[in-house]
Amino acid sequence: MQDEYILKVLQSVAQSITGSPNELPIDCEFTLLGLNSIDIITIISKVEKEFNIRFDSHDLILENFSSIYKIKHQVLRKKNRKSDT
Repeated sequence: MQDEYILKVLQSVAQSITGSPNELPIDCEFTLLGLNSIDIITIISKVEKEFNIRFDSHDLILENFSSIYKIKHQVLRKKNRKSDT
């Protein structure tokens, strides 16, 4: 259930940035869709706001945020770490 909600939100965020009316494949690399580093930062910012989380500076590498699938794992990791404290 939590995974489905996270994916739905990430789809919405990614579609708003890409301008795509269609759902994006969750494993498609954003750079293949024509997104640049500013677009990725925008996605990260929206994700932080939506899920009330903050990514640490050492997390902010393209490899961690290059697709919906990878961002989902970062969100789950942060939310799980947050609930442990």
